[in-house]
Amino acid sequence: MEKNKDNRLVIIVKIEKYIEYMLTILLKLPRTEKFSIGTEVKTSIYEMLKNILLASKIDKSKRLQIYNIVDSNIYYQRICIRMMYNQKWMDEKKYK
Repeated sequence: MEKNKDNRLVIIVKIEKYIEYMLTILLKLPRTEKFSIGTEVKTSIYEMLKNILLASKIDKSKRLQIYNIVDSNIYYQRICIRMMYNQKWMDEKKYK
């Protein structure tokens, strides 16, 4: 797997940026949704990060299974964010 200049896997750096992005989206939620579906998405995000870190430590032949779990986590998070946006739960005025 590709590494960057400080010897970290590129995917870890990209996941860190993705998590920051997702957390800024979750901050736009009203209080009730933030503590219900927002908590669910955060749990999924941190579980995804744990799986990425695990995949970087295990044998290459077993990584595909972990990456499939991570992919399903990302898909789940996208669906949740799309539902929140469609229901207009995000307060866009607050952050523009």
